[in-house]
Formats: sequence, C-alpha cells, structure tokens
Amino acid sequence: MSFFRTIYVFCWVTIFVILLASCSSSRRFERNETEYEYTYRSYDSIITSKWERLTPSQLEAEFEKRKGTFMLPVIDISTINVHYGMYHFQNEKNVTLQQRGVKILCNFNNVNACSIFYGKVSVVFKSGDLYNVLVRHGRYISGYFGLYNVCVSAGDFVVPRQAVGEVYNDNEGKSMLQFQLRKETEALNPEEWFRAE
Repeated sequence: MSFFRTIYVFCWVTIFVILLASCSSSRRFERNETEYEYTYRSYDSIITSKWERLTPSQLEAEFEKRKGTFMLPVIDISTINVHYGMYHFQNEKNVTLQQRGVKILCNFNNVNACSIFYGKVSVVFKSGDLYNVLVRHGRYISGYFGLYNVCVSAGDFVVPRQAVGEVYNDNEGKSMLQFQLRKETEALNPEEWFRAE
C-alpha cells in the first residue's frame, strides 16, 4: 500500500513541478517580449530624435542626397496619372495647361498619403471640402493635396512613410493624390526625385 502511495505522491509532485516551470517560462517570455518592445520603441525614438535635431540646412542636404530614391507618397500600389509640366486639357490641342506637380492614381480606396522624408509639418489648410498638407525639409517643401481627412498637425515632425491623411475618393470611386515638390517657391519636377519603378 505504501508503495502505491509513494508512486501517487511522486506523480503529483512531478505534475506540480512541470506546471510551475511552465508558468515561470511563460512569465519570462512575456517579460522578454515587453523588453523587446521597449527596446524597439526606444531605438525608433532615438532615430527620430536624431533627425529632429538636425538644422534645416543639414536636413536639406540629406534630402538632396536622396534625389531619385524616394517612393511615391501613398501607402498603396499606384501610378502617376498626370505628369509634371505642360499638357493639353482633355485632348484639346489648343488648350494647354501647366501641371506644377503630379497626380497619382491609387489602385484602392481609403488610401493614406504618406511623407516622403523626415520633416516638419509647416501648415495644414483646407481648400473647399478637402485638406492639404505641406511638409518642410529644409528649404524643400513637399505638398500633399486633395485629402479627405488628415492625421497630422502643424509643427508635427514626420518620418518617411508616415501617414499624413487619407486620399479623397471621387464620384467614380477613384483615389487621386496631387503631389507637389518645391524649393521654397520654385516648382520642381517630382518625377526626377522618385526612384525608378
């Protein structure tokens, strides 16, 4: 009888030890996950802080270095639908208009426009029912026009690929972002700054 009692007690002690070890491991894993998340966020904050500390001229120089490498300013598969420069209005050869930026057609609805580089939001303003956002990178200014709503405010420091607002969907269900790039008041061709797809 004592032999079976010993076996019985041994089994329960073994189960208890296994459960205790499992809980300890789970807590350790949970703690490691928390430490990893904290480390990741701290690293991200350090990187952002580094860029925020740059002077306008330093930020401008970094911006210029990346000419030809920027991604299109939308978080979606998209194409440039209207190019920079002179174009004929609705195929009317006698009517010529000047496009001071590019129009980017998005493949899906409810798409966010995003910053192309580190910079400070200089102004958010409304034109009719739609919003526009200007982000300053030294003397360079990137403009995001035709937004249904915005998620940044003047004075915010933004990072590359950070959403600045949602692109408006027209009556045909198309999402079209108007994007401009300037060096102070001088209009630049954004296509020369985007990377080749």
